[in-house]
Amino acid sequence: MGELIATYFIVSLVIYFLPTITAMLVGCDRKGSVFIMNLFLGWTFIGWVWAFIWAVSSNREQQNIVINNHIPADKIINPVKRQPIQNKFKSYGNTQTLSDHDSQLENVDLKIHQDKISQLKQMKQLFDDGVLTKKEFDQQKSKILEV
Repeated sequence: MGELIATYFIVSLVIYFLPTITAMLVGCDRKGSVFIMNLFLGWTFIGWVWAFIWAVSSNREQQNIVINNHIPADKIINPVKRQPIQNKFKSYGNTQTLSDHDSQLENVDLKIHQDKISQLKQMKQLFDDGVLTKKEFDQQKSKILEV
């Protein structure tokens, strides 16, 4: 007789906590909420049914992630404009030779070309990623190369 009572008690607990067990087996992300609901309101039929439906239903909350990769017209990457080097040499005490000045100009030209190349690479990467349209890419490319 005692064995029958123990079996009845275990079966009753399993049926009572069936929503919680189902939530754990299904992998519901609201296991704790289902357990609390089942524990406190499971003795009412409506509370038990509500907990069970909550355990088997999928989570309807979805996170919408919006990625805006569009570059507005006022934020377009402008190429570095070449500006002439101002002659700030003093007529007295200037020990800088003409060849040093020419090498500085070559370094500036090299830097400008490297900047153009890096900007073109960035534009190409944005175009390949779908951020820029073909028209936008061509416009930016022509701006970079015209300087």
